[in-house]
Amino acid sequence: MRALILATLALAWAPLAAAAAVLPATPATVATVLPAAHCGDVVQLAPGDYPALKLPPLACASAPLLIDASASAKDPATGAVTTVRVTAPMYWRGVQGLTLKGGTWSGIRFDNFAQVTVDSVANLGPPEANGTGLAFNWGQGAYVRNSNFGSWKAGLVFFKVDGFKAEGVGFSRNRSDGIDIAQSWRGLVDGAFIGGTEILSTEHPDCVQLWSRPDAPPTSDITIRNVRCQGVNEGVNGTNHTRIEPAGYRLANGTVLAVATPIDDGGFDRIVIEGNDIVSAFPSAAALNGGRASIIRNNHVATYPRAPYPAHVVPGPGVTTCGNVTVAYANTKAVTEAPCSAAPVPANPPPPPAPAP
Repeated sequence: MRALILATLALAWAPLAAAAAVLPATPATVATVLPAAHCGDVVQLAPGDYPALKLPPLACASAPLLIDASASAKDPATGAVTTVRVTAPMYWRGVQGLTLKGGTWSGIRFDNFAQVTVDSVANLGPPEANGTGLAFNWGQGAYVRNSNFGSWKAGLVFFKVDGFKAEGVGFSRNRSDGIDIAQSWRGLVDGAFIGGTEILSTEHPDCVQLWSRPDAPPTSDITIRNVRCQGVNEGVNGTNHTRIEPAGYRLANGTVLAVATPIDDGGFDRIVIEGNDIVSAFPSAAALNGGRASIIRNNHVATYPRAPYPAHVVPGPGVTTCGNVTVAYANTKAVTEAPCSAAPVPANPPPPPAPAP
């Protein structure tokens, strides 16, 4: 993954020694202003509706480029407020060192990236709630804070990302998962509200879902805490399966399968699920299957009204539980686990610090 990122960034802009500048842009001028910006510059978007923003590959590790979309303007006659709205989905590849701040966006995807921060944005999908609000694929250092996501199939996705944080994020009116953590490592979710999910078809929504696959090392060293999960969702759920992988499939150790073979997904290492408030419409409210040196602790679990089955804490082998409280539902009694004072705590190194905005 690192080699792919470096190969992509080899063609990118090189940081320039020139002093950082504040570059005003409007919907009419942004197509010229943004490609001319240098590392450390601030591109200040004026209120208005913007088309897709074109950004060449960027190498700004030491001085990130800031795209500031937080401006607003009030009409003195009518009182109407105009903000920055990007009306087309964004797809940026080969970006290193970028901060997006403020504004309303219509979907953002980063591939082969490094050190990207998304701060204080609203990310709104189409009425049919298709697609993904914010996706980070194949990269290092993804940071999302104080941002909201609505009307998507999935709100926030980390796929093969090493080092990520999501703090103070909210999700509503999505039709499936809030946060997906897929084949990723060294991450923190701290403070999220996920609710108002609207199932449109056969979706099985999770507030936070984790998974591994055998073509990469197991998802590991991740903490999920202070999540409020309410509604027709499953809670915080790490699933693991054995699947028939086809001939030609390359495993994480480099082995290429000669014939179709049953292969375990790989499980999880050092996962912490703690301090979450989960109201789940499905049985696995706080669950981890295939975990090693992992713990589910101090969560409050209740069952969504009229759900057909009660919600539980569901640890697999290798997962410790303590301090969890499960509220009684129907014919199921309440469960209060022993406190966590004597429970082992897995080592869980934090992700790299977020770059300055």
